[in-house]
Amino acid sequence: WRVERAEVEKYIERMYLETARWIDENPLNAEIAE
Repeated sequence: WRVERAEVEKYIERMYLETARWIDENPLNAEIAE
């Protein structure tokens, strides 16, 4: 299958931002940060 490069870039950026937000909401490194 083929996808436009621009669409792939937007998808990656969106996933990156959503993942960063999820990490902020679900801090798995709370114990490590101390």
